[in-house]
Amino acid sequence: MPAKEERWDERDKSALMARIGLSEDEAFRALQKASMDNAAWSTLPKPRFR
Repeated sequence: MPAKEERWDERDKSALMARIGLSEDEAFRALQKASMDNAAWSTLPKPRFR
């Protein structure tokens, strides 16, 4: 049985392929880039409001 994250990745990839018309490789790269972008933003310091 695939890990929970792998199942979501397959669902997300399938959705991109069906809805936007991406190839499997394009969909994988789009998800990979989105994941890296999200990780980069999460490492930025949070602003302090007074």
